Amino acid sequence: MDTAPGDQTDISLSGESPIVYIVTPTALDFGSVSAGSSQVLPVQVFNNSISNIEILDPFSSSPSTNFSLDGAISNPTTPASSVLIDIKYAPFSRGAHSEYLTITDVFTGASSSLVMTGLGVDPIPEPTTLLLALLALVAAPLRVRCG
Repeated sequence: MDTAPGDQTDISLSGESPIVYIVTPTALDFGSVSAGSSQVLPVQVFNNSISNIEILDPFSSSPSTNFSLDGAISNPTTPASSVLIDIKYAPFSRGAHSEYLTITDVFTGASSSLVMTGLGVDPIPEPTTLLLALLALVAAPLRVRCG
């Protein structure tokens, strides 16, 4: 194909868009946590783009009963830097809990999801409570009846 100076040529390009940010880990397993207490695990978001990213509160649009943001998200995240987001698991009941956490960039709309799991268990009685119960048994009068 011959072109003269100043002529335009159309070129088709294909491929995938670059990854805006990287989220690690890809899953959060909080393990066993007593109902009424909590555990916090971090999620790292690395800005892999050439501009700032701003991360939305992942729980603002769909509140959770067992998982929540612990603290604030430091925004914006500059290129080639990362931010830690602390996620708290505080089970209100016994049993297995599982939810997806979606992290979204305000500017591009890019999002990434990770699964969060935890097991709510019965609280372990405090040692003083057990000790008092044992002392009450030992201190109780013993009655023997003879026939």
